[in-house]
Amino acid sequence: MKPGYILCPSDFSEESFNALSYALEMAERYRLKLRLLHVISRPYGDDITTEIHHEDNFGIVAANSAEQEQHLQAYAHVKIRELLEKVHPSQEIDIHIDKGNTASQILLESSFEDVSMIVMGSHHHAPLTHWLHPNVTAQVLNKARCPVLVVK
Repeated sequence: MKPGYILCPSDFSEESFNALSYALEMAERYRLKLRLLHVISRPYGDDITTEIHHEDNFGIVAANSAEQEQHLQAYAHVKIRELLEKVHPSQEIDIHIDKGNTASQILLESSFEDVSMIVMGSHHHAPLTHWLHPNVTAQVLNKARCPVLVVK
């Protein structure tokens, strides 16, 4: 495995917790750094028409997008702290919270030269759910330029 770091996206689900456990083990075994990535969807009400994947917001507008974004950032920090308390990592983890389309942000982050691989969880949804909400894992698998390990 090439030197660098393992990227582990998390949506705080059980599947992403399982992926983090694998990512921690692999990072320790191969002496790589680990970056935990959480992507916050853009708050409804942002100027969505100028962005790639702007259809993800369905054109719904919230009264105060800045307040909503602040709330989502605080929520993400709390959930990351809870997640790290569960796994008790022996190494330092680089935590990155980003905003935008989840698959696009994961792919952007993985495009950096020092990403050795992506370790991510996969949800099991009904076909109708996949049609209404695109499968992030499938998008990353199909477009990533580095190895991707999918954990159930």
